Amino acid sequence: MEQKKKFKGLLISSIVTSGVGIAFWIIGTLFKIMHWPGSAIALIFAAMLLVIALIILIVWAVLRVK
Repeated sequence: MEQKKKFKGLLISSIVTSGVGIAFWIIGTLFKIMHWPGSAIALIFAAMLLVIALIILIVWAVLRVK
């Protein structure tokens, strides 16, 4: 039972991280279209968050199989 809660926490953190990453990606893209400053850092931050979310999701999948 304890492991299922841990796995659920990994899944929830992956979903939240990817949601924030997608939000930053949309903001960065809109800033890029409008030629406003800060678009590059928003896109880089979004990419980093999405990679972190992907790593968390891979760890969750590997631990779930075991």
